[in-house]
Amino acid sequence: MAEESDDSTREEVFMESTNALWTLERKVQWNALAPISKLPQEVLLQIFSYHRYGIPRHSFFPTWISITHVCRLFRSISLNCPSLWNNIVLSSSEWTQVMLARAGMVPLEIDTRSLNFQEHTQRQNLCIVLSHLLRIRILSLIGVPAISRDVLAALIAHPAPLLESFTHSTEKEEFTMILPDDIFQGGQVPRLKELSLIGCNFSWTSPLFRDSLTSLSLRCGNEMALPSMFN
Repeated sequence: MAEESDDSTREEVFMESTNALWTLERKVQWNALAPISKLPQEVLLQIFSYHRYGIPRHSFFPTWISITHVCRLFRSISLNCPSLWNNIVLSSSEWTQVMLARAGMVPLEIDTRSLNFQEHTQRQNLCIVLSHLLRIRILSLIGVPAISRDVLAALIAHPAPLLESFTHSTEKEEFTMILPDDIFQGGQVPRLKELSLIGCNFSWTSPLFRDSLTSLSLRCGNEMALPSMFN
């Protein structure tokens, strides 16, 4: 009697699984008939990229990940496009590692604007990302000056051959940051075009002030720390 009951249970489970798979396949076929599924992948990727930049990055995971849950096509396209994953989320250790892996060898974009510098894990995530400095194209360090100082110290040891935009911002006047001249291993940033230094002290002879710059923004939080052009 017990064996018959077990056989019946197994048959029910098998039928439920079979029906679930059949339903899933029907949904896949139905989605494939949708007009949006006929769009070229290049167009869909462009739409996905707009969605990515249009959502705040304060969550512990990239909220635009919902795109990958819409249908099999969207998931396949997005997971196989490294450029969708190169704007690294720093608020979650898991997602930091996942996005670094999915970005492949595409140049990275790092923005600490929404980072909680009081959170050890998030500071650690930033250090992990900075170990990939050779791949970083955009780097915006915006936050607590004391933490930024530690980060800058870590940046001294490596060049940044792909870096095109660098922002360093410390808003608190009592913590004026001194920008080291040997940052990026003595200013090895051949592609640097945009430079923004806010609330930090610097030398006019810094190798960051190079002929390749097309945009320069300087603002010192403490006027006494502003270097003289005649020094």
